[in-house]
Amino acid sequence: MKKLIFTILIVLFLFEVKGQSLSQDSEGYSTIILPSTNFNLDVADKKANFNISSYLNKKGEKLKSTQAGWLIGGEINAEVENEIGSLFSGGDIASNAEINILFGRKWFGENVPELGEKLKKLRKGRKNLQNEIALFNDRYDAFLKDLLDNNKIDFKLSKMVQFYVSTTDENREILDKKLDSIQKGIANGTILDREISNDSYDKIKKYNIKEHQNNIKKNRVISDSINVLEKTYRFSFKKLFIRSGISGTNFRYDLGQDSTTVDSRFEKRNFEGWNLEVGYNIQYMQDHFFGWSYEIRKTNNLSDLKEREYTLTKVDPTVTDGTFSNSTNVKAFSGTFDSFNRHSLNFDYIWVTPIKKDDKNSNTFLSLNPYFRHRIYDNSLKFRNNTVLGIALNVFNSEKQKIMGGISIQTNDLFGVHAKDESVLGDRISIGLVAKFSFSGIKLDDK
Repeated sequence: MKKLIFTILIVLFLFEVKGQSLSQDSEGYSTIILPSTNFNLDVADKKANFNISSYLNKKGEKLKSTQAGWLIGGEINAEVENEIGSLFSGGDIASNAEINILFGRKWFGENVPELGEKLKKLRKGRKNLQNEIALFNDRYDAFLKDLLDNNKIDFKLSKMVQFYVSTTDENREILDKKLDSIQKGIANGTILDREISNDSYDKIKKYNIKEHQNNIKKNRVISDSINVLEKTYRFSFKKLFIRSGISGTNFRYDLGQDSTTVDSRFEKRNFEGWNLEVGYNIQYMQDHFFGWSYEIRKTNNLSDLKEREYTLTKVDPTVTDGTFSNSTNVKAFSGTFDSFNRHSLNFDYIWVTPIKKDDKNSNTFLSLNPYFRHRIYDNSLKFRNNTVLGIALNVFNSEKQKIMGGISIQTNDLFGVHAKDESVLGDRISIGLVAKFSFSGIKLDDK
């Protein structure tokens, strides 16, 4: 099993895949997939999840966001049931492990293609203007800093500064507050007998102030045009995917019968399961995500069984002056073990917003994820069809190597079909706490 897991990991890394979902339910599951590489640890339910997925390169080049392309990825899930297993203990992944592969197709759509091209050109032009404005401001700030240093004040240089102050509307409000100190510095400064050779002055005098003012006005006009077009223009990214995998469970089971030995009372069992899922994603603009899927899964009710601990005590009869004994603790599951096929109809909606709403370049985002799962059980001894409803709140980062987290709250039996059944589906309400480590960061698709 370990060789299989590491082989799949190596193969996936060779594909340079990167991916995970924006959010997840208390089982670590989501229908929505986005590029990145992440490790998620649910500290409340002792679950670990590592998933990766990415768009394949086209003709050796990175796929553009608006190009149709293929999606490939993989996922490893591990879980400890009632502390009988131990994550990564003795080299084992867990008492419950699952491996999935992902394959799909993505494409792009827009309501008015002409507006999309126009917006692209306007944004490129605005970016160039903003770079020019920022460059001028940086050099002007350096120039002003040198000016305030009395040791560098030169008479000719000070006259030039007064000219700039009197003709630059955009900087007047800022400089007015410093003008008194500047003038005092000019009046009290020593007139040096040297030629002007100030580096910051040499740089700034190459730029035309009126051109700088025109760039600022153009930037405002372009920004207004972009805002108007963005109210009309709409785009979306869509994905159709298939996700499938195998799972394995190892546990010790209490046969519940009179036995003379530990081996005859407790049985080591292995369960092999599988799953197949077909899903569809829509990303509407940059902040709305929708996911639907149908999944069939061969699974079991291990999480529904009770954990019991037994103590085996052996007494040494050769000791005559007292009682000499040693004991061994044995943990095992007890109850009716049930395996079955589970059909699931799943829906997720995720709304994404930057933590700093005023910062369009923010790398940290908040995601709110209400989700719905309807489950139909086939050949189950105990489970009846039921519905799960929950909500998750997550923080993630589009930068590399960031630790983030989230919380999910869900009802495992919305309509109470198992309300009178003891220990079926676990607690009626469950809470998941997730710590996420991002290796590559989640990248939101953008036009």
